[in-house]
Amino acid sequence: MPPAGKLSDEQIADFSEWIRMGAPDPRGDEGPAPVNKGIDFAQARKFWAFQPVKRWPSSSIDGFILAKLEENLAPAARLINGP
Repeated sequence: MPPAGKLSDEQIADFSEWIRMGAPDPRGDEGPAPVNKGIDFAQARKFWAFQPVKRWPSSSIDGFILAKLEENLAPAARLINGP
């Protein structure tokens, strides 16, 4: 909280000197390293969610797996008047 009254001239001089010094943290702790907030868009475009959709199955093994899945799975019934 701010003080109730005006700061003394000595306190104002101390603050002025501290600001001239670059306002260093008087605790001396370096603290955490600064975080680089830059974004590497070329690298970000490699993220899986930004890749184009690929057709599946794309290999014979995928076809084999899909065939086995289709033996036991059926599509859900289509809703005629549903949402």
